[in-house]
Amino acid sequence: MCCTFSVKILSTPVSIAGSVGESDALIDKQYGQDVIDSLSVLEAVAPLFDPALWPHLVEILPILDLALRSRFAIIRQAAARCFATICHVMTTESMCYVVGKIVPLLSDPLALANRQGATELIYRMFIEIIAPYIAETRYQILFNGWTSRPCHI
Repeated sequence: MCCTFSVKILSTPVSIAGSVGESDALIDKQYGQDVIDSLSVLEAVAPLFDPALWPHLVEILPILDLALRSRFAIIRQAAARCFATICHVMTTESMCYVVGKIVPLLSDPLALANRQGATELIYRMFIEIIAPYIAETRYQILFNGWTSRPCHI
């Protein structure tokens, strides 16, 4: 089922489109809700994938990159949420892709959607991956570190 799902995403007309403009035209014309639904389902099932299926997720990263650069905010948001979930599941491969392909979009002075998509992804990755560790660290410092030390005033 999981392999069939990833193949279905890879074979949609939006994912076959070669540029952001072509994919946005297809989204605007007909496939917008299909893209949002597919990204939402992938976000929900990606944590349940067997590690043997992770290479199929790596194949989807360029499609998510294309969706992150869409002119439609809802498409960028859905892609960022899905991408952040994949980064949480398979951190090494996806973070290499983010550093190599997504972070440079932050310095694109010509396309606002590129900067917005990259920023949305970084924010979602922070919420998904980094923030839970910060909360746990604060909890341990507040309740284990400071309360167990004697106070010398």
